[in-house]
Amino acid sequence: MIGHLSSWGSVLFLVLMMAAAYGCARSQTDQPKSFGDAWLERDSAATNIDDQASTKAAKSPRTSPRPTVGSDDVSEIPLAFGSTGVGVEREPIATVDGRPIHRRRVVDLLLRAHGVGVLEQLVVLETAERLAWSLGFDVSQSDVDEEYDRALRRLVDPVSANPGGAFDRAEAARLLDAILSERNISMEEYRLVIRRNSYLRKLVHADVVITDEDLAEEMARTYGKRIVVRHIQLASSGAAARVRARLAAGEGFEALARTESVNTTTAALGGLLEPFSPAHSEVPQALRDAAFALAPGEVSPTIRVGQWYHILTLERSIDPVAVDLGDVREELVASLRDRRAEPAMRTLFEKLLEEAKIEIHDPVLREAFHQKHPNRRQ
Repeated sequence: MIGHLSSWGSVLFLVLMMAAAYGCARSQTDQPKSFGDAWLERDSAATNIDDQASTKAAKSPRTSPRPTVGSDDVSEIPLAFGSTGVGVEREPIATVDGRPIHRRRVVDLLLRAHGVGVLEQLVVLETAERLAWSLGFDVSQSDVDEEYDRALRRLVDPVSANPGGAFDRAEAARLLDAILSERNISMEEYRLVIRRNSYLRKLVHADVVITDEDLAEEMARTYGKRIVVRHIQLASSGAAARVRARLAAGEGFEALARTESVNTTTAALGGLLEPFSPAHSEVPQALRDAAFALAPGEVSPTIRVGQWYHILTLERSIDPVAVDLGDVREELVASLRDRRAEPAMRTLFEKLLEEAKIEIHDPVLREAFHQKHPNRRQ
């Protein structure tokens, strides 16, 4: 949310040395089976089944009715994307008024619409998993569960400074279901992203260094004097003037932030920003000065930061809380690591995807991938 005000996190550019990581001396035969290995085995098993079915069909053509779902007839087991079988891709996956819709048609559409995104997630998960293994890091199921809880918590409390705080899990799960349904994302895809994030977080956490000065600043940020502010971000002085006129006419600040702010992240929250202190270096000085000069409910002058224009209002002030650093040290370290991890995880995602050696066998998926990555060639 800073500059373009898109994130409160510090920009941490710590990229792991991939060559050194993959140059680990462990024996390849000792490597644990990875997520990608499991998919390869599945495809291999499907091909073997198909070979068996081809032989069976050649020796004795089927004359009996098609078995129902759940039958033991292996020739009816669907194959993996990109594989070919005994008429499997030519068999209708559905019929509409008696006209067939064939499996390959559906698969091709799915690959064009969603295949590249899913492939990217699988590629980064595979490479992150192997990198973590080569560095001796273990990502357990509890790590994955914690990542899932972190994502749920942020749905219901997106400006919370405490990554381990209590939250309404049931409400978060309902909200997640609604968001996934609206965006046409399956829970399986979402779980894939959660698992990927678990590995990325484990990798970048290893490079996060927190000093005593960092802890002191985090202490002031979390427990010192802070304010809660809403803002409306606009692209021009003219737009800012029009919004100010509507505020003067009595329209609510929160409602205008939702409809007029160009910052989609905070607009969804009615312009609400995370609490910040006078020394919060991630907030531009001009915004800090204007915000701390406001009385509750007061609207600021229009403030220009870079190319953007901002209008602020003070929601409330938060008095300092007397705590001992030793009692909250672990909490502060976790908060700092999480905030610094986010930009580093994005950087590592892009690096792993860029450096992965990807060979795409399915022609439809290969075409879609190169449309999105025109400079990338196998």
